[in-house]
Amino acid sequence: MTTEPPTAPDEADSTSSAARRPLSRRRFLAVVGGTAGAVGVAGLAGRSLLAGLSSPAPVATGQAAGSASVDSSTEIVEVEPGFADATVWNDQLLTLRADPTGTGIVLRSETDGQEHSIDTPPDFTARCIGTIDETLVVGGHMYTEEEAITYEAGPDALELLRYAGVEAAALASQPGIPEFERHMYTPRRMAASLVTTGDLKRWETTEIVFPDHTGGSVAGVLERTGSFALDHYESPETADSNFEATLLDARSALGGVAVFDTWALPVDHGLIWGVTSADWGDIVVVADRHGVRAMDDRGQRVFEMEDAFLYAVQPIVSEFGEVVAVGTLGASGVAKTRLFRGGEELLTIDDALLMSHQIGPAVSLAAPAGKIGGMTA
Repeated sequence: MTTEPPTAPDEADSTSSAARRPLSRRRFLAVVGGTAGAVGVAGLAGRSLLAGLSSPAPVATGQAAGSASVDSSTEIVEVEPGFADATVWNDQLLTLRADPTGTGIVLRSETDGQEHSIDTPPDFTARCIGTIDETLVVGGHMYTEEEAITYEAGPDALELLRYAGVEAAALASQPGIPEFERHMYTPRRMAASLVTTGDLKRWETTEIVFPDHTGGSVAGVLERTGSFALDHYESPETADSNFEATLLDARSALGGVAVFDTWALPVDHGLIWGVTSADWGDIVVVADRHGVRAMDDRGQRVFEMEDAFLYAVQPIVSEFGEVVAVGTLGASGVAKTRLFRGGEELLTIDDALLMSHQIGPAVSLAAPAGKIGGMTA
């Protein structure tokens, strides 16, 4: 990732909106739920997580978050827990949160403390946030009601029993014979949806249309490749019909049309756990009844495990090359760091060496519990 500063706007256009300025190239290491000594959380006291295992960069544990840097391009910001996702937009670290009043969702700038309300339709569930070009995108899904279906009562149970053959008398003598009643059913369809803005004031909602009448939920924004990671549902009306994680072209999806990549990762009774970005690729992580596995945007396996709870994923460059460090919690409750390269496990470190989770190209989290509070839908 490059670290050149953003280009300053022309003086003649100094009153232009923030959306017209270039995106930030700054990295943020958000220390979640920290205190004045929170820089020491996750091993930051003696190692630069973003610089990799082979590049220690001591940081004093006594400094307040924000007053020390992991490296020259990284800013440490102390963040209150309880957010769903985070991104960098116009040099601000933004977190996606529930409105404290319980009436909706908000974006909080962890850089200046301001909260920005988000204008969303009813029944919209927000799962992720990210930037595509200069557009800030909140992804998720909303439920829409289909046309009601009326089920008529028809003949009553005793009338039907006349045709039950030799068992008719025995069945008719049983207590609790049901009474058939007319009723109505209104299907609720899950529709993958995006809420977007260019200035944090005006918001637009886009429903993504699937030509094959399937459904989905946007679970992650892959900023590096310009894609959305999507839980893909065979039946939009059935919550347990998710059969794959797939990628959509972000720019087409912002126009309302689902243009699928050839990329897909099968899912069996599960969901996308999260997404992250390395300098060499975007990574989608799925958790289902078979365990946890990850694949990059090139279709290459990143890691797979069946025997551990996953709490953090941090791509790094180390003495081993391009490595993904995976924080796990085993059945014994012991936290470990497992290093993977090319889909194969290199080694396991009997310590939570990397207590950080990378959300996207510019945001990593550090916290005692790794990926915490609200990081998944």
